[in-house]
Amino acid sequence: MPPLHTIASPHQVLLFPREDGPAAHPAVSQAAAHLVERGVRVFVPRQLAVQVGSSPTLELPASVVAVDLEALPDDLHLVVALGGDGTLLRASRWVADAGVPVLGVNLG
Repeated sequence: MPPLHTIASPHQVLLFPREDGPAAHPAVSQAAAHLVERGVRVFVPRQLAVQVGSSPTLELPASVVAVDLEALPDDLHLVVALGGDGTLLRASRWVADAGVPVLGVNLG
């Protein structure tokens, strides 16, 4: 049996929510806070950051970086797709050429 290799924890994560509006915003806000508390640099799509920023009940940690989806951040370690099958497929297509792994979180 080949030896197991230790994989370092991801330090740069993009949260990729479903597109249908604010349904995923609470999950993104909670995930961002959880990751930031653990020293992870978190990226979110710029459009999402604007939407959450205008919400009276939700917020993103100040260190979260809003990015345009046309360009991947350098050294991105992981994409977390928050939604359903369609979100996972969109995220996978988006990062396919970069070889960034995608973790799907089903929000129902």
